[in-house]
Amino acid sequence: MAGPGHVQPAAHQVAVGVERHRASPTPRARRGDSRVPGASYLPRMSFSALHTWNTSAADALSQLEVAHSAVGGTAAGRRTNTLQLNYAFVLLLSAHFQAFCRDLHTQMTRALSATLAPAIGDVLRVNLTFSRQLDVRNAQPGSLGADFNRFGLAFWPAVEGADRRNRQRREKLNQLNEWRNAIAHHDIASRGANLTPREVTLDACKDWRSALNGLASSCDRVLTAHLKTLTGPTTPP
Repeated sequence: MAGPGHVQPAAHQVAVGVERHRASPTPRARRGDSRVPGASYLPRMSFSALHTWNTSAADALSQLEVAHSAVGGTAAGRRTNTLQLNYAFVLLLSAHFQAFCRDLHTQMTRALSATLAPAIGDVLRVNLTFSRQLDVRNAQPGSLGADFNRFGLAFWPAVEGADRRNRQRREKLNQLNEWRNAIAHHDIASRGANLTPREVTLDACKDWRSALNGLASSCDRVLTAHLKTLTGPTTPP
């Protein structure tokens, strides 16, 4: 046990974006469990980016769903009345997921930098965030891989290894970004043949949101485990 006056290393502080949760028993294989046997699961810790995704971002998206329900019953004109809300949902979902991924990258960078002497930590921080794609591009599979691979991590193999469903979720992220670009650039007509699904409905938006919820949780878990690998057992986790 640490003696009086002991100061925790900086990487232990909430300021770096890592939050502590009550430890859970080691998960056992269950029928229908899609997780890969032997993978590392660390439910005790998470980055605060995941908390923001699950709270304020989730609230904003839920407000759009409520607004969707408030626009006219099941009359024939409902589809036309709600189309712009569906487009807004796509843009908002894409924006919040980009913010989550950018915050996760920033918090991982701070956690690593905090384990070093301040001057060296600053050098590491600048290099990990220099020309970061998440600062200028959508949170698409390519930009996520490019940015998170900087941590010495094969990002997508690790994320897909954490949960078999993440391969399909990655494809849904790609679909969302294709629609996001078509809507934002007012270019749906010329891109229509390459868009999946062929139209944006509330059900499609909910499906994308569910996929990103799964990806967010897996990304957090993978980065938390990798942080422990890089910094050793004295830094959580």
